[in-house]
Amino acid sequence: MTNVSFREYGINLEVSPLVDDSGYIQTRVDVGVSSIDQSVTVLGVPGLLKRTAATEMNVYDGETMVIAGLFSQEDAKIVDKVPGLGDLPILGELFKSREFRNKETELVVLVTPTIIRGDDDTVTASESKFNRLSTESEAFRKFDLMD
Repeated sequence: MTNVSFREYGINLEVSPLVDDSGYIQTRVDVGVSSIDQSVTVLGVPGLLKRTAATEMNVYDGETMVIAGLFSQEDAKIVDKVPGLGDLPILGELFKSREFRNKETELVVLVTPTIIRGDDDTVTASESKFNRLSTESEAFRKFDLMD
């Protein structure tokens, strides 16, 4: 009996800030990128390829830290041939078609921590900004039949 467990894939970002009394912000950032890996399949079920990066940064309010380096490069070569004729020595090359693909991606994360005090009017503004960004990002994550 074979068990298949479904896992989330895509981009995962975890930020854990800690502020001291002087306003110094120590932040741990964990980034993970996973994608479906068709080269590893078991009974037709593909595996996952996962890359992660983690760092700690120490900055003051409003300073920006950049994390980069989750680079992905995928090369593929697809050969189509006419059955039988494509296997002939020398002449078989005339009955083949080759397609080359090269896909490169790099993920860059910019983190700008901001201290918001609970008794400040900026809390309400920050909450509305968070809600707006959350709604906008939800629209991008929804499944679309045209994808």
